[in-house]
Amino acid sequence: MNEELEVINFINISGEEFIGMWGGQEYRVGAGEIKQYPKFLAEHLAKHLVDKILIQSGKDYGSDALRKPLLDRILTMEVLVHDPMPAKDEDKGAGYEKEKLQEKGPEEAKEFEEAPDEKEEKPKRGRPKKS
Repeated sequence: MNEELEVINFINISGEEFIGMWGGQEYRVGAGEIKQYPKFLAEHLAKHLVDKILIQSGKDYGSDALRKPLLDRILTMEVLVHDPMPAKDEDKGAGYEKEKLQEKGPEEAKEFEEAPDEKEEKPKRGRPKKS
């Protein structure tokens, strides 16, 4: 799986709002709130949240033995695949549009069926031919 497409849950386990930075942009996560971010961003934010938690508690924030359990609580193992280019309705064909309209109601579906399939001819534009 392409890691750029992986999305992972980020949980703010602290008792206050966490504000992390990436590329000059703020990412705010309320206390106890769960947000989904790309894996690289979630891991970056989690590192800083762990630092904040350990510094506030007066513990050694460089200790891997203290960091690992916190990271495991912040970053859940549930990984979702994010499709960067979801299919558009027009890519699904006319049958799909008809199904969508039938879900809305029979009158709208009937209008779809009565719509002419061929395009109306438009008058030609441009310079008239010389006689």
